[in-house]
Amino acid sequence: MDFLTDRIEIEALLTRPADLARYDGVIAAFNDDLSVDYRAVRDALRDTPLVIANECLLPSFPPEGLHRAVFVDNALIGAEAARYFTALGRFATFAFYHGGSITRWSRTRFEAFRDGLPGTARVCELALESIELAAHLKAMPRPIAVFAACDLFARDIVGACQIVGLRIPEEIAILGCDNDRIYCEGIRPRISSLQPDFIRVGYRAAQTLEGLLQKRARKLPPIALVARAHIVERESAKPIHPAVLMVDRAGEFITKHACSGIGVMDVVRAVGVSRSLLDTRFRELRGESILEAIHATQFSRLCELLRISPAPIAKVAHECGFANIDNLMRQFRKRYKCTMREFRRNAQAR
Repeated sequence: MDFLTDRIEIEALLTRPADLARYDGVIAAFNDDLSVDYRAVRDALRDTPLVIANECLLPSFPPEGLHRAVFVDNALIGAEAARYFTALGRFATFAFYHGGSITRWSRTRFEAFRDGLPGTARVCELALESIELAAHLKAMPRPIAVFAACDLFARDIVGACQIVGLRIPEEIAILGCDNDRIYCEGIRPRISSLQPDFIRVGYRAAQTLEGLLQKRARKLPPIALVARAHIVERESAKPIHPAVLMVDRAGEFITKHACSGIGVMDVVRAVGVSRSLLDTRFRELRGESILEAIHATQFSRLCELLRISPAPIAKVAHECGFANIDNLMRQFRKRYKCTMREFRRNAQAR
């Protein structure tokens, strides 16, 4: 029995398909980025029992005849990531990062992750690189929970956070997958990761190959999934700090009551902490003051009503909690570089 783990050795063997004829059976778990004619390899293994254990090989070696497949259950992995983040606390944004090119297995992980989160969760798919990725993360509402398709991509997220100064895990929690210790422990903070049961995959692949060799191919499923995984916790993810929950409650109160004419002290009383503490934590986590958040919510609602409501501007302003119309006119022009009447006319024209 030959056990090849070196990329060069594997590629050398696969570039000589005729040499594969000396094997009674093969388990293949290499990546599909080798300089190899996979069609020639498939033809050479047509009558040889073959079990593939890496999902990226599925297009080149579809399960048929004497070929079978054993994979980790990627839907289970995505669902486990969703359960883990949900248990950590309340995040403003959830994201899935796949390094710029989504594959069959990473798509399955993403869809299960998205579907496993609460129905009201804000979920985005990240396909950016380097500076663009860093800037995008910086602009996302915090705290953020990022599930990376693999540990290599989780390391990319850590690097992007370091570029823009996002604090891990206070402002952004990161979870990788595969528990590759070179990536997870070779960076600071170390990366929490979801560990599939690769040992079980190997054991099941060996069982499947034995079944093929014993002429039991018809009794074996085309694709078998190993539904086992667990979280290996490190510093990149931990339970949400109470300060995050405090700011979250403040943000919810502002969203609900900003247009009722509330002030900063109304928010402070609703949360039940000191003004200085809430001011400090709110600015740290949201990047704006409590008053700025109130005004942003009011102006957002004002612009919405100017677009859709025929009511007089003074009435619209009152509905949004603005008591001083003259001051509002000055602030609106400063913010949007036009008057409210011009804004309404342009919006309705569009």
